Amino acid sequence: MLLGAAATAAFVFLALFCRSTAPYKALPFQFPWLVSLQRFSHWFKAWRHHCGGSIIDEEWIITTSRCLERWNTSDWRISLGRTNLSDPNERGASYATPAEFYRYENYINNGESFDYGLVRLDTPLDFTYKHWNLAPIAMPTKTQLLQFEKKVCSFVGWGKSSLDETILQTVDMYVPLWSDCVKQIGPELKRRCNIDCMKTMLCAEKRSNVTLEAGDFGSPLMCRDHGRYTLAGMLSIYAPDVIVLFTRASDGIRWMNQIRWHKPERTRPIRPARTQIAVDERRKAKAGQTNRYRGHAEPIQPEPIRFG
Repeated sequence: MLLGAAATAAFVFLALFCRSTAPYKALPFQFPWLVSLQRFSHWFKAWRHHCGGSIIDEEWIITTSRCLERWNTSDWRISLGRTNLSDPNERGASYATPAEFYRYENYINNGESFDYGLVRLDTPLDFTYKHWNLAPIAMPTKTQLLQFEKKVCSFVGWGKSSLDETILQTVDMYVPLWSDCVKQIGPELKRRCNIDCMKTMLCAEKRSNVTLEAGDFGSPLMCRDHGRYTLAGMLSIYAPDVIVLFTRASDGIRWMNQIRWHKPERTRPIRPARTQIAVDERRKAKAGQTNRYRGHAEPIQPEPIRFG
């Protein structure tokens, strides 16, 4: 009897704490903040996935600056609530139109640092009714940077693997100490990409043979904090089998607030994860989502940098 109880306890422990290192298919509604930034190809006469992004509130999508280069908003659409890009009738799927693109003014084209990009939607999302299956991701605080180190976090995107490229996949990644990252990949990063490791970057080590591709740029690295996912960074730089670097989300919050507060109709900036509150009971009952992020922060009103 005791042996059976011990075996059961061991099984439960393994089920809870042992995670597969291989990429696996994401479940419907598992990542309600993830979006596919799609560009219309005049050559193929079709919409094609270009980059990933994350919902941070009703009007804004965060991605990387490199994803928003040389394109006009008229050639873009935002695909929401998707796990299978090849299924036009997927439950909960919808589209949004971008109104403006914003790129960090200090971003350098070779991806050195400050790889932040914002997309403002033409029409705000309605998390209570129309977009019941969507939700914003929690934003990090400065102090959470150290909490993410030496943890296994999750990356999600439509990258290449043994699975279909149109299927949303998630894979575990280990976040080492920043000092270890600089020692381990700093020289290789300089040799391959002529880039120095910078404090606005976040290291992650792949724990499988999954291959990242350009379509994964802007997709989120998410770390669990108090039972919920928090945005740690957006994919910015990778090289096969060696380097995976993300742009730290926390270092861009001030800039994001500057962009949003410039608009007179904006009433609040992006919130850190600690300001989480429950959403409307109707939406919670219908979609099973329980998080919405509101709070207070110091207003900042400088001129934004607008591109596109």
